[in-house]
Amino acid sequence: MADKIAGLSAAYAIAAALYERERSGLGQAIEVPMFETLVSFNLLEHLAGETFRPALGGMGYDRVLSPHRRPYRTKDGYIGLMPYSTAQWRRFFEIAGKPQYAADIRFTEHAARSENIDELYRILAEILAERSTAEWIQVLETADIPMAPVLSPEDLLEDEHLQAIGFFRRDVHPSEGNIRTVSNPVRFSRTPGGIERLAPRLNEHREEILEEIDGCEPEEGA
Repeated sequence: MADKIAGLSAAYAIAAALYERERSGLGQAIEVPMFETLVSFNLLEHLAGETFRPALGGMGYDRVLSPHRRPYRTKDGYIGLMPYSTAQWRRFFEIAGKPQYAADIRFTEHAARSENIDELYRILAEILAERSTAEWIQVLETADIPMAPVLSPEDLLEDEHLQAIGFFRRDVHPSEGNIRTVSNPVRFSRTPGGIERLAPRLNEHREEILEEIDGCEPEEGA
């Protein structure tokens, strides 16, 4: 996670610098330190009460830190579920056959839910364990409540949506043979990106790269 988050931060920093260069004509050095990048990423919400001086409370976002907020176990697997609005919570309790919670003043408005969030997630975990993942998906889709089944890496290879959009590519690598790769998940309406070359062997493009460097002949890179 640290490597990937810092890498993505570096990518948008470079894009921002290139845009600024187009306006000013000037280049600049970019530094993306991993430690500061990850601290910023995590404290965006977890700074909490320490945002204010003097502090108005401790650190940590209670909704995220609740031990009950995680993928929920069903009868036969796991599901990610997040009713958010009052209407969604009420619909969930109704379709789950727990109308008493739909009328519970601890959960019927935003401020009260925040104060009782740990108990609410505990109840949610107990309810979801009563049915299979497929049963929950069917009723939750109908009720328009945000959710998704938790898939294993193997499940992803057979996922209907990924198959429909052609997410996984099959290529023939000149030295590695038949391989599977993933497509670029970002889509551009006018200038779509794509994978033009497979992973190179050591020094495969050495001369080509050196020729692109002004004033450098291939033998100079020996």
